[in-house]
Amino acid sequence: MGKTIQLWYQRCDVVNVILYSQVLDAAEIGDASLLVNVLAVGTGSVALSAEQSLDPSNPNSWSPVGGTATGSVLGNATAVVGGTLAGTTVAIGPYIRLKAAVTVSVDAITWSAAVVLRG
Repeated sequence: MGKTIQLWYQRCDVVNVILYSQVLDAAEIGDASLLVNVLAVGTGSVALSAEQSLDPSNPNSWSPVGGTATGSVLGNATAVVGGTLAGTTVAIGPYIRLKAAVTVSVDAITWSAAVVLRG
């Protein structure tokens, strides 16, 4: 069974923004599933992705890992980080953080995001 962490809940953005979660120790994480739910949208999108680092205190050490969940219409979007991707085992960590890149062209976008972690 996995552990679900609610990252952002029913957030409404009217301008472009990039948000980062807290840093997570990935030592006991086998894989993670990214979940984005778009509740309302004018014209815009939310791209939720993961980044990994050996040294979380160094802002230049973060690099992308795994898939990206992108929501631009009402409904849900998912992506997998680490574990088995395309038949290949992808290790993550030792530290990860989640990044939400919100782009708004017209009106606003209301969205939620979560991550499910499995050992």
